[in-house]
Amino acid sequence: MSIPHRTFGRFRLSTLITAGALAMVVATLAVFIAVLDATSKDSTQEEAGRLLVQLSRQLNEQLEDGLAERMADIKSLAVQDSKAASDPARARARLEALQRNHPLFSWIGITDGKGRVLTSTQGLLQHVDVSQRTWFQQGIKAPFVGDYHPALLLEKILPKQPEPWRFVDFAFPLNLDDGSVHGVVGAHLSWTWVRDLAARLADPAGDRYGVDILIVRQDGTLILGPANLVDTRINAPSVALAASGGTGWVRETWADGTTYLTAYLKSDGRITKGLGWRILVRQPEVQALRTFEKMRRTALLTGLLISLMMTSLAYWGARRLSSPLEQLADSLKRRHQGIAAGVQPPAATVFQEAEVLASGLDQMFRREGHYVDDLRSLNVDLEKRIDARSRDATNAIAELRATVDDLESARRELAAKERKIHAILEHANDAVIAADKDGNIVEWNRAAEQLLGWTAQEILGRNMADTIIPSQYRAAHRMGMANFHRTGKGRLGNTRVQMTALRSDGIEVPIELSLGHVKMDDDFLFIGFMHEISDRLAKAEQADKTDPA
Repeated sequence: MSIPHRTFGRFRLSTLITAGALAMVVATLAVFIAVLDATSKDSTQEEAGRLLVQLSRQLNEQLEDGLAERMADIKSLAVQDSKAASDPARARARLEALQRNHPLFSWIGITDGKGRVLTSTQGLLQHVDVSQRTWFQQGIKAPFVGDYHPALLLEKILPKQPEPWRFVDFAFPLNLDDGSVHGVVGAHLSWTWVRDLAARLADPAGDRYGVDILIVRQDGTLILGPANLVDTRINAPSVALAASGGTGWVRETWADGTTYLTAYLKSDGRITKGLGWRILVRQPEVQALRTFEKMRRTALLTGLLISLMMTSLAYWGARRLSSPLEQLADSLKRRHQGIAAGVQPPAATVFQEAEVLASGLDQMFRREGHYVDDLRSLNVDLEKRIDARSRDATNAIAELRATVDDLESARRELAAKERKIHAILEHANDAVIAADKDGNIVEWNRAAEQLLGWTAQEILGRNMADTIIPSQYRAAHRMGMANFHRTGKGRLGNTRVQMTALRSDGIEVPIELSLGHVKMDDDFLFIGFMHEISDRLAKAEQADKTDPA
């Protein structure tokens, strides 16, 4: 038994066991991390989305409550100052008292029924005509809350501030005791109120977790949010979802390339519902999954430590188990090198199998010598048989080559005969037509083209009954074909008959037809020879006319 020398350069069993154990631990760790990714990541994302939705609802509720309170303040003024025209100074005192209590009212004023300002806080816009302002036109009819808009008349009058003045308008009609309307109480609430409200809700989450609170107007313009996006159109999917009246959260990528978890809802309070604001609360996905990533890193570090411990334990156990086998391998190597005749079992073994294996291998090697002698004898006999079979094969090949040469010679002779027959048919004076057992034309010579007008390319493959047989003969033809297939005999076989044939232009020509058939394997080939007899018939007809009888 020969053992290749390179075998002894492969990995040791202990190394393979250790590597296998390490691979199993790493695979287990990878599966654990994958399961963690598939479950914890989704649940963390879902929880983050739920919290963002909750924050958007809180903002919606506080917007509704705040706007309702400010409308109540304006309504109270309208009730108290229904006759402001008679005492403007007293009415102005009430207006300024309300402004001191709520400084975010940038301007409060009272107009007459034509839109002229009678009195206002700090006297701003007093005696100015505001009849073209939306808040007056709507407020003269009913209580009104106007959408976010930039300051117009007050932009140059109010004190300068870091950001442009933006307002939400309030208006309430002034009614006399008889119910008639004679003026409007109007107010501009600074948009700073909404900014401060959003900042309070987002703090400390805004700074720590990157939460942004956004409000989008009905026309898609952002009116609250990052400074670089304010007063620009927003086309995020969450805006469309909020516009449809839905509430929830979505994972989406914004124009800056950042992926966010975005909660969305449409303002639905008694006051905010009319404004149609879309409230969005977004958070970068990286920030939202920070807890998950921390958990993932902890799990990975723990797994690596466990892998190190398990690998060390596996290496120690592998060394204990593989030591007897390594001794046995060393014994085999020495025998292969001719140092020893047999195989000695390990001096000290951990398991009985090593001793049994050593004993079995020793007996196997002792029998090997007998087998080698037998194999040498068989090899000599086999070589003799191979020589004899080789000679037989050489003779058989020579005979086969001669047979192939004969077949090739016969094939060339047959091909020459076929070409000769085809040439004869092509140059025959009679039209030669051949058809298969179904009546499909398979041969058509030049005389047939001249007689009936079809070229071979036009007629081959078509049925005789549909082409050259006149309609009055077709039924008889089909009956004759059916009878031939049934009995093997035909009425026109090996006879000459006079009939007409149909040309390609639809004209029937008189012909004399000689029809025969040839059996080929399981098929029949029908062969017809025909020539035109118009002249013969004409001469016979003339002879009949001149015959005195």
